[in-house]
Amino acid sequence: MEDAARTLGEAPVVVCSGALQQAYRPGLLLTTPRDTVQRESLQFSGCPVNDGVVMTAVGLEPLHLKRATCIGNTAGASIATVTWSNGERSSVRLDPVEARADGAMQVFTFEGTIGSGRHTGHGVRLVTAVPTLTTLAACVQPSGLTANVGVATLTLLDRPGSEPEREP
Repeated sequence: MEDAARTLGEAPVVVCSGALQQAYRPGLLLTTPRDTVQRESLQFSGCPVNDGVVMTAVGLEPLHLKRATCIGNTAGASIATVTWSNGERSSVRLDPVEARADGAMQVFTFEGTIGSGRHTGHGVRLVTAVPTLTTLAACVQPSGLTANVGVATLTLLDRPGSEPEREP
């Protein structure tokens, strides 16, 4: 985590915005804990990196949540696979950093470092936001919150300790 925090102090290489889709099976209830599986995917519409290759999608491995509720989701780290427009893939571990309310949105921040594939060693910050009102309305239904949509911003950062190349 310390490496990711240090990495996040670097300048962004690219910032991507897109759509977030979440699914919970079985659905999350407001205050009644239950074990559930959470699936998330992110779709981006053009996030060019300096070499012309763009990030097209991010898929997160399913999380098996124990005794989760709509107000007490105890998710840990996620493993994400980033898909690039040239067919390459990158793997990144995303650790939860913050969950907060911001107006009518619930905002979640995750940070990590790309561990393999394209841009290995670069830091990543993922911020997702979902509407509070529709989330809570679904949580009080008998089936609970089974699906949610929101927005996401993924920031790819410079490698730790990277310096511009110098002429000899």
